[in-house]
Amino acid sequence: MRWITGIFVKIDPISILKSYIDDLENNLRKMSRQIGALRGQMRQLKGTMDSNNTEIRKLMGAADQAKKKGDDKNVALAARKAARKQEANAKYDVLYKRMEVLYRILSKMYENSEMVLEDTKDQVSVKEQEYRAIKASHGAIRSAMSIISGNPDQRAMFDQALETLADDVSNKVGEMERFMDTSRNLMDSIDLQNGVFAEEGLQMLE
Repeated sequence: MRWITGIFVKIDPISILKSYIDDLENNLRKMSRQIGALRGQMRQLKGTMDSNNTEIRKLMGAADQAKKKGDDKNVALAARKAARKQEANAKYDVLYKRMEVLYRILSKMYENSEMVLEDTKDQVSVKEQEYRAIKASHGAIRSAMSIISGNPDQRAMFDQALETLADDVSNKVGEMERFMDTSRNLMDSIDLQNGVFAEEGLQMLE
């Protein structure tokens, strides 16, 4: 991996670093969309639980009124409906807590990634300024001759530093992409669980 990076760095060192920054920015936007989608699911689920709680209170009130009238049939019916909604809410609550954990993890990762991105952009900006200055003051022939003679000059050492930086930024991109894949799998799992819980909830209300 390092020798491949080195080839591209020698051809166009600043462009390869900027392309890595583009990758970091794209991953950050994807993460932001994931966080937004997760937050929307959480609101929807919370709304469903709140609605169920309101309905449970109404059902229990209806059961109480029916009991006062000696209407055992409607007492049992309202009580069973309330119990089903409570059972559905218990499952929704488990899912909601898992979503809260994932939301905190993603939010923290997003915050850290923003810092990494800004720090990396600053590093590249500094290196770009150095590169332009060194390129203007040192010719390719002088650099080649100094390498051959076993005495690398500033240009040669700078190229090596750029290669190291490119490897570092590339690793950061890879780490972020791996986390994105992991969090995406977790969200897919939550979507499936949400669907199962919703289906079970509907069955309970039939």
